[in-house]
Amino acid sequence: MDLPEGWKVERQEAAPQKEKKELDTRMLWGIFAIVFIAVIAFAIINQAPPEPVELTTVSLNGIDLVAEGDPLAKLAMLPLRGDLVGEFINPDHSDTASNALLEIGEVLKTRTALRSGGTGYKVRVGVTERTGIFIHDEYLTIEGADEASFWRAVWVFSGLMADSEIVSDFDLWAVSGLFEGRENVSVVVDMNDTSCTWGKISSALGNINGALGYLQSEEGFLLKQWVKEDGECELQFTSPDFNTTGKDSVCPGPGNASFVITFKRAEESVLTISGNETTLAYKDCNAMIGQSLILRDVIAPGLLTGLSLVEIPTYF
Repeated sequence: MDLPEGWKVERQEAAPQKEKKELDTRMLWGIFAIVFIAVIAFAIINQAPPEPVELTTVSLNGIDLVAEGDPLAKLAMLPLRGDLVGEFINPDHSDTASNALLEIGEVLKTRTALRSGGTGYKVRVGVTERTGIFIHDEYLTIEGADEASFWRAVWVFSGLMADSEIVSDFDLWAVSGLFEGRENVSVVVDMNDTSCTWGKISSALGNINGALGYLQSEEGFLLKQWVKEDGECELQFTSPDFNTTGKDSVCPGPGNASFVITFKRAEESVLTISGNETTLAYKDCNAMIGQSLILRDVIAPGLLTGLSLVEIPTYF
């Protein structure tokens, strides 16, 4: 076909597509490499070991308290909680663990409640392979490598829950041996400056006299209860004969044949145990009852187990 004069025909060939394809492939490989490196880096960061937690250990009466932060401060907050739940570490728990949880529950009862089930902050007890009080965010454990060390840990915990210090010249597990060979054991209630009602005092006396009665059946000593007012002591009763003799100008004192346990009001709550006497110095009634519960189980660790074995007769 002839074209008009002056028209010119030029052939243009399409640019090859291969080079463009190669460029797109390189870009894809680059993006893939970047994503792959990012994924590997993320995995490495997340698999890196966490920074070590700094634990603080405080020793109290030979028992280690371990926590992240201040163990004493963390334990001081427990009575302010209303969601404490008691549990056993071992499913096949012993009478010892049951008795310990009972004591803890009774001590806490003056300030808060310890429930036996449900959700909340767990207080776990049991004989394990270690000894101490180990405090975590959601729970704590009270452990002992044997029965004696377990009870020592329980008593340290109970003392803290009762806001009371325990000072003893003897291993707490060996305190019951202090009553061997005694002829007389006297319990003296000093009424000076006390604000506790006689009902509260009677509750504390019941804890102590129950433990002493348990030991009395084995040791055979004479148990006496006194009330001290204005420097004079009045004998309320003697056991087992329950005779009373009225007021005496001389209050009973400790000696080789006599052991004296005294309740008295003080500025700080301290349970002090020495060779021939024990003093329950309390700043408030709750501390007095808490101390009496601790001393009950220190004096006679087997009392609660013995009571659990008593069969109450049923009459039809």
